[in-house]
Amino acid sequence: MDCALPTLAEVRNFSANDLGENIIIRTCEYSPHRILCLPMFDAQLFFEALSDETRRRILVLVLRHEELCVCELFQALDVPQPKVSRHLAVLRDAGVLAQRREGTWVFYRLDPQLPAWAYRVLGMMAEGVGNAGLCREDAERLEKALIRPIRCAA
Repeated sequence: MDCALPTLAEVRNFSANDLGENIIIRTCEYSPHRILCLPMFDAQLFFEALSDETRRRILVLVLRHEELCVCELFQALDVPQPKVSRHLAVLRDAGVLAQRREGTWVFYRLDPQLPAWAYRVLGMMAEGVGNAGLCREDAERLEKALIRPIRCAA
């Protein structure tokens, strides 16, 4: 399944009415009316996930690079791999990140089912903290990372 993720510029242009693929129209067997169904997304979990600085740094990197491997993230953040994995699990459980496995590598990207408003919040967050000291240092470390997987077409 090929899910095109929006660029940071596209994230800024989302409106509250632009729900894209998240819209599902169903008819109920008891009524001829069509029902608009949106996937379950817990806004409370989303904002709790954003409350941690390490998770915000992970998201800034993922927004800039679209998809990153766990090994790239722990090198860029300069924190132990188990800590990065724990934060990735929180982001995944909150519905913010999706993962895919390619051989021994596990790659993380924004979940394609993320509501448009959440993309917009992440875009504003990245714009606000993306050039701050830690995020800038993370980007520099990622560029110098020794272990970087060769990506195949997903």
